[in-house]
Amino acid sequence: MIKPHKFLNLDNCVINISSMIIEQLQINGIMTYNELYEAIYRVNGENMKYIFMPAISFLFLLGKINYYKESDTLELIE
Repeated sequence: MIKPHKFLNLDNCVINISSMIIEQLQINGIMTYNELYEAIYRVNGENMKYIFMPAISFLFLLGKINYYKESDTLELIE
């Protein structure tokens, strides 16, 4: 489990990466997992490697995104 602490880098926390995911999905609509990963990777680089999947899970649990297994795509729920 990823827990906050006083040395947490706010640029690479779950909430910040989640906001970037929402922003990308608002701009592009439905995106494949790999497209979304690459878009976030271009902005944050290697630092987001371990935070990306927890951010996706966080948004899914909040009911903000849908995942379609057949096409491996993510869609923002508005």
